[in-house]
Amino acid sequence: AGMDSEMRMVNDVVALSRRPGFPLIVWRESMASHFLTPTGFFESSVRGKNSCSPTRRRMPDNLVRVADTVARGEHASLVLVRAWNLTNQAHGLHPAAVQGASDDCLHWCSHVGVNEGVLDMLALKIQGALARHDA
Repeated sequence: AGMDSEMRMVNDVVALSRRPGFPLIVWRESMASHFLTPTGFFESSVRGKNSCSPTRRRMPDNLVRVADTVARGEHASLVLVRAWNLTNQAHGLHPAAVQGASDDCLHWCSHVGVNEGVLDMLALKIQGALARHDA
């Protein structure tokens, strides 16, 4: 039931975004995490491992459903920033890999290049949306 209610919310946002005068919505896909687990997501067993897995993983199906729904509804007031693939191979840029004293294989705060890449995509998406809006 949880994913169904989330998908209803996503579909509502997509529908509302088509109304005249609706503000620009930027939806960022989830960024990849690289914990040493079968899924790459955090489990308590990885505490203190201080290493991030280089294994490339598919985005989980529930996140794919959300991103694909937003992508199908993308237009001048709704844009999608695809961040999963940008970060999927960047396992060595998490705090655990860069600082070595952390078990954080989720965040990207220790490497500005990852955030710059996402911000560049964001800027391009906003420029495109504004150009479509003004056309």
